[in-house]
Amino acid sequence: MKPVLFTLLKIALVIAVALVVYNLFPVLVAPLVAMGMAILVIGGVVSGGMLVVGLICLAALAVAGVAFLALLGLLSPVWLPVLAVIGLIALLRGGSSKAVRG
Repeated sequence: MKPVLFTLLKIALVIAVALVVYNLFPVLVAPLVAMGMAILVIGGVVSGGMLVVGLICLAALAVAGVAFLALLGLLSPVWLPVLAVIGLIALLRGGSSKAVRG
């Protein structure tokens, strides 16, 4: 008779816990919903901050590109004649490089 009594007590305990959880479900879920909303807000703030940092980096890259092109233009009196001499030497040497045939 004892095993049957323990089984009935276990079933009654499971039913009582199920009823308590069912009745307290909104109270149990409210913190989870609040945490989810907080995570979404924090994620929005972080992604907005990352967008600002990304735009700043993009602007810095644009400034660096403009500075590089300006430096290239300023140094063109030096590298254009050097490039012309290298091209002339390559033209005069002719076909010293042989094509590799596979």
